[in-house]
Amino acid sequence: MGASLRLFTPSLLDAAALEALFVGRDHVVDDLLERVESALNSESRAHRMLIGPRGAGKSHLISMTHGRIRERHPDAVVAWLTEDPWDIGSYSDFLKQLIAAATSANITPTTSRELRGKSEDELERALVELAIGGRPVIVLAENFDQILDAIGVDGQRRLRGFLENFRPLLLIVTSTRLTTSMTQQDKPFYSFFSTFELQPFSVPEAAEMLRRIAIYRSEDALAQRLEQLSLSDKYRLQAIDALAGGQPRVWAVFGAALSLEGLSDFAETLVARLDDLTPYYQEQLGRLSVLERKVVRTIAGADHAITVRGIAEELDADQKSLSKTITTLRRIGWVTSVDPPVSGGDRRNSYYELAEPLARIAFQLKDNRGEPLPLIVSFLALWFSHDELGATSTPGDFSPAASYVAAAIGDSGLATQGIASRLAGSRRTAISNSMLEAIAEALAQAQVGEVDAVMALPSAVRRIVGEAIIESGLEATRRRIIELAPTTPEWVARAETLFRSGQEESANALLLARLLFTEGRKEEGHLLAARALENQQLTLGLDHPDTFSARRDIAFCIGGRGDIPGALRLFAELLAVCQRILGSDHPDTLSARCNVAFATGRMGEANAAMQLFTGLLRDQQRILGPDHPDSLTTRGNIAFWVAETGETQVALQLFTELLLDRERVLGPDHPDTLTTRNNIAFWVAETGETQAALQHFSELLLDRERVLGPDHPNTRITRSNIAHLTEAKFRHANGDTL
Repeated sequence: MGASLRLFTPSLLDAAALEALFVGRDHVVDDLLERVESALNSESRAHRMLIGPRGAGKSHLISMTHGRIRERHPDAVVAWLTEDPWDIGSYSDFLKQLIAAATSANITPTTSRELRGKSEDELERALVELAIGGRPVIVLAENFDQILDAIGVDGQRRLRGFLENFRPLLLIVTSTRLTTSMTQQDKPFYSFFSTFELQPFSVPEAAEMLRRIAIYRSEDALAQRLEQLSLSDKYRLQAIDALAGGQPRVWAVFGAALSLEGLSDFAETLVARLDDLTPYYQEQLGRLSVLERKVVRTIAGADHAITVRGIAEELDADQKSLSKTITTLRRIGWVTSVDPPVSGGDRRNSYYELAEPLARIAFQLKDNRGEPLPLIVSFLALWFSHDELGATSTPGDFSPAASYVAAAIGDSGLATQGIASRLAGSRRTAISNSMLEAIAEALAQAQVGEVDAVMALPSAVRRIVGEAIIESGLEATRRRIIELAPTTPEWVARAETLFRSGQEESANALLLARLLFTEGRKEEGHLLAARALENQQLTLGLDHPDTFSARRDIAFCIGGRGDIPGALRLFAELLAVCQRILGSDHPDTLSARCNVAFATGRMGEANAAMQLFTGLLRDQQRILGPDHPDSLTTRGNIAFWVAETGETQVALQLFTELLLDRERVLGPDHPDTLTTRNNIAFWVAETGETQAALQHFSELLLDRERVLGPDHPNTRITRSNIAHLTEAKFRHANGDTL
């Protein structure tokens, strides 16, 4: 775990490790090196201040700069002060720290004992003597705002005069913010520094840093995953960005636990590391006015971006005075504005979040009463699947890591992970219907220019949805959300609204056609799909891949209306086109083979269907892998058609084996896993074991009500099966046949 700790203290890393982990800010280091080299070769003293909140990567930049100066100019005199200047309480203390820290290949460091009793004049002369041959002492100092506060106004005046009269130093310093000593015209250091504000990491930059950390730790599998990010992982990282706020140190903290092997010590180490920051934020918070503190705590407590109006309502305060307070908090680095992921809305409304996620963690630590920290729980629930977290649980383990894993397993963050997975096309994670409803309503409002509902989504969800909009567009994201939802009249109504008001007519028509067909309105669905296909073929051509889904939907509609031969013919034609245009191994071609096999079974040819599915499974396992959801679905189809041939016990064995794999791969609560349990219950009933079937269905009903909701179509079907079996059992007990 030592390597993990050093990741959070860059000054302890060697130059090679610093370079290996460095991401995205080479231009900043290049600028600093140019200033150093100019100062070493001329009278130039272009002092530089880097500004960014705690965790913004300032320490890494200073450490990198020190390493490169030492590599290129070993004889240069460098005074690299400690990160937190707690020992500096006066101008004299500051000068002593500089002299004691000054090193080069040609000088012997001065001890603190040698500096005892020296006056400020003597200390200044000693620094001038260190500036050999007119070359300045290069000062690397962090938290310079605290140093200026510590030396006071008189010390600041003396330092400013010393720097300008003797020019013995080149200052390369950092600060979390610009303080009044640097922004007010009557202060000594007004407009003294050339400042550079460090921007938060983008998600791609954060992913690259995490990849480099994984390489540094020799975690090859994780490094490869971060190099070849799936769309689902991109969405998950967007959600984690809502927790990390773009700050490299927080990403590095999370990077320590991106693999299951890192979980054992993660929580305890992270809490200890973050707890060290609590006094700093308490001290910073203490500098604010009462109203400023209330605003900061309100924003920190919100799980979404919030407007001034929202803050005013929360605090029962005047909006005008709050607007001034927000302006001040933005200027000093406590608060940042957030842009909506879509255009529109009232441009007078601005949305705000806390600028420093580390501050939110500090608040959580202070308010914590022994419970797992919400931010860490949310991270675990976002990155790891339910099964991955469950695999780390050990009965009787009451360690901090175990308590965090247990909290994450039950956390709503798993619903957020579900959004990420399902928007990316994965079928591995369930999503709560209430979450989908909130997103659907927010996106519908966004399409007519109202963005408040989008910004009111939990920050992690807003990041995922925003990334999906960037990837696919607003309307396509609306369709995707509707596709993920259960087919109920409410969701069909949403699809109808999208079809009437949207711009992408063919795509919206196909979505509505599928839902209408599923709901039983088969004639309407067929006509709508046929019209969409006609429009697509006119604009795209007969063989364009974008027409394939419409042709498949029409075949399903025809089959659903009872014309199985017609559906089989259309599926076979589509398969031939897919093989010709896309190739035999393309996923769409495999899906077309699945449709042909199913329609063949519906024609009454169970043995032929079973053979087609068996051949398909071999190719899916070769191309997609044995654990791919499509491969598992084909195994379910094989089991079904085996049962249809009369081999019920063989089918039950196949379903039972499939259930184990679906629970392992998808999780016990995934809809496909629940469907497999339904099939087992159904075929157990077909064997005449009514009591056993009732037990299966009753247990399934409890889980479907919990996972899908009491009114979901599959839940209602399970309830109906129980009623049917119970009634049949009653009749049988009274002499009737089952």
